[in-house]
Amino acid sequence: MWPDGYFNDGVFSVSSSCGFLPIAPLPTLPPPPFDESVGVLLSQLPVHLCVDDDSYKGNSKKGILGRPSAIVHAIANLPNLVDAIVPAYSPRTIATLFRSYAFLASAYLLETAYATQTPEGKYGKARRILPKQIAQPLHRVAKALGQAPWLDYHYAYGLCNYAKKDEQKGLDYNNLDMVCRFAGTQDEVGFMMVHVNINENGAQLIAGIRDAIAAAEEDPQSLVPALAKVHAAATAINSVRRSMWKASKPERYNDFRAFIMGVKGNDEIFGDGVIYEGVDEYGNEPQQPRGQTGAQDDLIPTLDIFSGVTEYYPTNKLTEYLIDLRTYRPTSIKRFLEDLRERVRACSLAQAVRTHPSAAATMVGIVEEIFLFRNGHFQFVQRYIMANTQHGSATGGTPITTWLPNQLEACLKLIDDLLRCDSLAMATSIVNAMAKSSSTEGIEDEESEAMLQAVMSAVPDLSKEEASIVMRNALETANRARVLQSQVDAMVASNHIDSALIYRLNDGRLDETSHYHLKSRSTTAAAA
Repeated sequence: MWPDGYFNDGVFSVSSSCGFLPIAPLPTLPPPPFDESVGVLLSQLPVHLCVDDDSYKGNSKKGILGRPSAIVHAIANLPNLVDAIVPAYSPRTIATLFRSYAFLASAYLLETAYATQTPEGKYGKARRILPKQIAQPLHRVAKALGQAPWLDYHYAYGLCNYAKKDEQKGLDYNNLDMVCRFAGTQDEVGFMMVHVNINENGAQLIAGIRDAIAAAEEDPQSLVPALAKVHAAATAINSVRRSMWKASKPERYNDFRAFIMGVKGNDEIFGDGVIYEGVDEYGNEPQQPRGQTGAQDDLIPTLDIFSGVTEYYPTNKLTEYLIDLRTYRPTSIKRFLEDLRERVRACSLAQAVRTHPSAAATMVGIVEEIFLFRNGHFQFVQRYIMANTQHGSATGGTPITTWLPNQLEACLKLIDDLLRCDSLAMATSIVNAMAKSSSTEGIEDEESEAMLQAVMSAVPDLSKEEASIVMRNALETANRARVLQSQVDAMVASNHIDSALIYRLNDGRLDETSHYHLKSRSTTAAAA
């Protein structure tokens, strides 16, 4: 099932070898004749050039975006090379050109929004007419890739925009650099390269999912080990995600955020859309593509489909946004996700999982990691965005305060249902009967050990790790829902989040971040 190359579009090959990363990093420069015009312009583009440390604010050399309206003169002198884009170009060359022109488009249109933003982080108006020397080439390469003509997450700003500093080393964000930049700062580099680093775990995730589906179809005895692979991959994904706090300072996010805004959902910036000059297909009508966003990443959507979280999505406008964002993906990845959805249903994975305590407990652990990822992402929204800007929409055009809670609630509902399934119902009832506290925060070590032993005695098929997963989630699910609601209520009421609420209440663990100065669980409890 799913041999390497089965989902291959020439740039991405979704597999247990590549995961969701491109087959190989794209070239750093577009091909001739683009290198001498587009390539040179991109190298001079960032607000700050040659940034090495935190002192750039006052003394860095300014690039084109660091000088008001300099981008207008630079684009006016850019030749229109649309006719140089030939059918013989490989998908990788087309993708390199897409990245190049998408950067120029966002830089040109959003430079005014960046330059005129207020100290409170309210963005100014963007330009709304994209000159034909950018619009026509961008439209042509976007059509070839099956993408919207806008800066996206996969081909442009994120997964196809990295280069290794040392080819002999791996994809740790410290070993990665951005090929194209807007701000030019290390905070911008760290922010996006953590996303690439996270995706290093995609290959292991796909391998585990492939094995789990095969086990559900043919070999039930292999299901638990396969699920354990998926759980390990999901745990590793979360571990890398937490490095964001070190890689990129929240207070520096506005240095580049304005440049990655999309059109749809951001009427305050773009009005009714962008005119692509000289693109006959659009008939001079405004277009509204969504902006690049981490919500377009593929790891969590894959886990959603595999685990069954998708079946718990509420029917509302927020879920419609989620589905819309998923159309902004490479064709090979969209094919993979569609095939995965069909296979999960065909093999009755949900039923297979619920028939064995170990399988059900491991799936609870997988869904818990999905929750932790989204909850951590919610913390990023609170600290990186809400603490620094008054702009109420995300880069993808979704509403900030309600977007992630929509999916977080779906995770909690699935966890609750899994805990109540026949194979885990006894273990869950034992935990609830023995608990003197409504969360792990109030449980002493001796009480916890006694509870764990009681669960393992009642359900001997559970390992200690599996029993711990059941116990933790039986205690925490309701509490997590309460904390989530308190965060949402606070943000909706004041469009701000109090620092005392920025924490994760899940078995006492916190994201490793010095920004919150939360040294221990007791500190967290006192702050709350």
